Amino acid sequence: MTGVRRALSLLVGDRDAGRPEALAPERARTPREYLALLEEGSTRQQTLLGLTRIFERIWYGLRPAAKSDYERAKSMLEELRAA
Repeated sequence: MTGVRRALSLLVGDRDAGRPEALAPERARTPREYLALLEEGSTRQQTLLGLTRIFERIWYGLRPAAKSDYERAKSMLEELRAA
């Protein structure tokens, strides 16, 4: 879980990644709230949606994180940083 949660934190807090200002860190926001700030249907929104779903299944579903979850989250983070 820590790896997936960290990927979300890095995405939101990484000022050097060229991310839109809409993803400026705000501790009170949930991953779903960040999704709403991105352009509807954009590649960035769709990729963040995938990352959010992984996070929600683990965090709210109380499911243990698997190595594959971390690897997928890491890959999505890299996609978002490149977009």
